[in-house]
Amino acid sequence: VAALRSFRARLRRVSVGVFGIEMDYGGVLGSAQTALSVAAGPAAGALYTLIACSVGGDFWRLSGAVSFCLTVFNLLPVLPLDGGRLVAALTWRERAEFLSRIMAPFLLLCGAALLIAFHAPALLAAGAWLCLFQFRD
Repeated sequence: VAALRSFRARLRRVSVGVFGIEMDYGGVLGSAQTALSVAAGPAAGALYTLIACSVGGDFWRLSGAVSFCLTVFNLLPVLPLDGGRLVAALTWRERAEFLSRIMAPFLLLCGAALLIAFHAPALLAAGAWLCLFQFRD
């Protein structure tokens, strides 16, 4: 929110989605401003991770570890995640879409491997969701 306000963008809506906080804003941002605004979310996640892990105690360490995992996942170069939005802001939207259409099935395959090897379905579910997002048109 602070990054958007610093660039004089109007915040229209804030909601919590499947993969975190989603913000809808009005106004025109340049590519550098868009990249900085997008990067603010993962930066906040990383800051929370550092603070939670430094507090100590099992709850805070677990909370910090979950935050770290979500932040790293969010930085994957797949749209609509922040990593994909960063690629789009720093290069071209078409390049981000192309990369997303390669990475999403790769994540689905990695998720299938993790499900078979470790009975861990999270990446499979995330990969499936990202594939649906890529090929919905």
